[in-house]
Amino acid sequence: MRGNPFHNKLVEDAEYIFSEFGWKTCTEQVFRIGSTTTYFDLFARDGPLKIACEIETTSRHAVDNLRKAQAIGMPLWIIVPTRGVRQQIQRSLRCKPVFSGGKPVVVILPDELEQCIVELLS
Repeated sequence: MRGNPFHNKLVEDAEYIFSEFGWKTCTEQVFRIGSTTTYFDLFARDGPLKIACEIETTSRHAVDNLRKAQAIGMPLWIIVPTRGVRQQIQRSLRCKPVFSGGKPVVVILPDELEQCIVELLS
């Protein structure tokens, strides 16, 4: 993985949670759609359900991550370490369309991931 150790640990934790629910996962997943090539920290799939996940420890790349998910029509979950980072990301996305792949972009803490998966499956 390309991130720092803290970032990579968050990716591994999210991957583990998805796998506990039976989802197939892949880190550093590459997507090529037309002339667009992009990567996501984690890609999760359960049958027809697909989610691109980005781990963000700052708000610096939130808008770019939204744009790349929108470019390939993929639902996006942004997993953040703190409520403060979540608030910063939500503020930075406020002026943008916050849908990707026909779904709202989700900005969650690691301990909220299980509940989001449960809600998605219900």
